[in-house]
Amino acid sequence: MEIIALCILIALAFYFFEIFVPGGVLFTIGSVALLAASYFAYAEFGLLAGVLTLCGSLAVALLFLVVELKWIGRNRFARRFLLREERVDSTALYEQSRESRVGQEGVTVTRLNPTGVVRIDGRQYEASSRRGMLAPETEVRVVAQDNFRVIVEPR
Repeated sequence: MEIIALCILIALAFYFFEIFVPGGVLFTIGSVALLAASYFAYAEFGLLAGVLTLCGSLAVALLFLVVELKWIGRNRFARRFLLREERVDSTALYEQSRESRVGQEGVTVTRLNPTGVVRIDGRQYEASSRRGMLAPETEVRVVAQDNFRVIVEPR
């Protein structure tokens, strides 16, 4: 009986930490722990106990998730893990696709190997180099552009 309760507690702990560590690995481990609890209940008490353990522990896990998500928005400690403001720092030219940058000059912010970031007129854009790798702070000229980046070559 203790192993069943332990497996359920382990599953809940992994579900809790899944919110802070994305990727699904902890969720998978928690699900395996719930299945193990159901198996142990089946082996010790029979089919009905195994099914009831699985359904009950899934209901508890869902309730736990709902309570946890409500708690995160109200808790000062938990809010450290959430974004406080929307950060849109896109380097794509999606919004400026109608405005051509061809012929403009700028400087590389990062190494272009062959892609990186360039600064043109005080704004940063994703860029691709036609001439291979370019070091940071290299002066460049825009020779072409597509919807999401500019294509540059050194001046």
